[in-house]
Amino acid sequence: MLYKNDFISKWTTYFLKFLFFSIYFTVLLLCLFSFRIDYAYKLGISNYNFIWLTFGMMSLVLGIIVLKNIKINKKLFKLLPLILLLFQLVLLSSYYFITNWDALEIFNNAFELANKNFSNLNNDYYSMYPNNIFITVIYSKLIEWATFFGHSDDSLFFILSIQSIINVITGILIYIVTKKLTQNQMLSCIAYLFYIILLWFSPWTSIPYSDSFGLFFPILMLYLYVMESSNVFLNYLRVAFIVFVSIIGYAIKPHSIILAIGLVIITLFVKNIKFSKLLLIIGIIVVTAFSTRFLVTSVNNNAGFSLNPEAEMTYHHFFKMGLNTVTDGGYSAKDFYESTGIKNKNERQKNDIAIAKERIRVFGVWGLVKHQIKKTLNNFNDGTFAWGREGSFFFEIFENDSFIAMLTRNLYYDTGQYRHIFEGITQTLWIVILVLILGTVFYNTNENKEVVILLWITLIGVFLFESLFESRARYIYTYSPLFIVLSVIGLQTIFQKLDKFPLLVKFRGLGEKNEQK
Repeated sequence: MLYKNDFISKWTTYFLKFLFFSIYFTVLLLCLFSFRIDYAYKLGISNYNFIWLTFGMMSLVLGIIVLKNIKINKKLFKLLPLILLLFQLVLLSSYYFITNWDALEIFNNAFELANKNFSNLNNDYYSMYPNNIFITVIYSKLIEWATFFGHSDDSLFFILSIQSIINVITGILIYIVTKKLTQNQMLSCIAYLFYIILLWFSPWTSIPYSDSFGLFFPILMLYLYVMESSNVFLNYLRVAFIVFVSIIGYAIKPHSIILAIGLVIITLFVKNIKFSKLLLIIGIIVVTAFSTRFLVTSVNNNAGFSLNPEAEMTYHHFFKMGLNTVTDGGYSAKDFYESTGIKNKNERQKNDIAIAKERIRVFGVWGLVKHQIKKTLNNFNDGTFAWGREGSFFFEIFENDSFIAMLTRNLYYDTGQYRHIFEGITQTLWIVILVLILGTVFYNTNENKEVVILLWITLIGVFLFESLFESRARYIYTYSPLFIVLSVIGLQTIFQKLDKFPLLVKFRGLGEKNEQK
């Protein structure tokens, strides 16, 4: 990959580096000192972030020492994704449950859609949130497949099984992308270990919703971007596929488009592309985007819903909600009912903006800063990604007295006696990741530099999106694979800077490329 060292790209890079570091260093400081701040969705265990960070860094060092002194069985390693999938399915079957919020609404409507019971569809819900139609249609097709194979009663678990496959594929993509960017086998293994702890271990796979189903779209786009081919035709095909994946990802989880925006910025301001080639790429993007969007629109329009366009909850509503003080920018029932009480879409938008402006006026500059601090902590100070914090989360529990069921339920359920272990493990790794990503600001190698810049742009975009609209740590979950990739690049960069220190002789090689085991 080429790095364009002209005036625009140089100063664009400096600006992005400064902005990325400023944002995420502030995020890290807020997380470390969150014990002094009260906010709506505070995870009690986050009061001990200094302890988790210390423990996490010590564990990372120990893990590196162990990995450097063992030989990985390549055949067994290749089987690891399959082992993880089977193990995850066993665990899922022991603790999955029915949750009562948007996830249940989508599953119930998918079931009705699969059985052609169009009169039972909740048209009011989808009129408000048409963005959830596409994922509902997908779930309905999965339910049809489950019914075809004689497992209609197990259709929920069938969907969760597909999400488990998505989860495992995400881990594979994290490993491949990290290996491609670092050219270091051990660092790739560390990235995969991060995936296992943060995502495979996460119970979010058990929730039938776009967070879990959309998990692999950003990392898949990144994978397609870094796997550049010497074949010109394949590269153009790769561009088309990136666009296709981004539009499908947007239809499932709208904020997955942030990475696509980053790709556009990279293409226009960083990559060294001839004008004629750039025009061809733009043409491919436009044609593929319109074709894919037409496909999604056709699926949505022919799904069977009778929508009221006037009821749609636009971004104005979520911007207003992001300014409420009751939940520090999180979901507000008062805001919801206030918006839905206005039937005319234009009037509702005007009212939402008026309320938002008034809240900003009342806040003042310092008040808005304090609000943003609490909102940032809502978003970024929870390694569980707000697990158990939506609606009647554990709505219906299935009976299961097996040892595995008792163990997993004690880990993941809100009443579980081992819940603090799950929270502690994920919070520890998450704080470590927030530290390591800062190391990338010292990245000074031209090779893959544009990828690092792309990740900076994307995570800046994630922060801005979460800052402007409704706050929830769950929204970070979809982009957690990119946090993992960037954190390992940061780890390599740090070791490149420290490689000459005599005391770090045990860790030599981690900053190097082409290390083989």
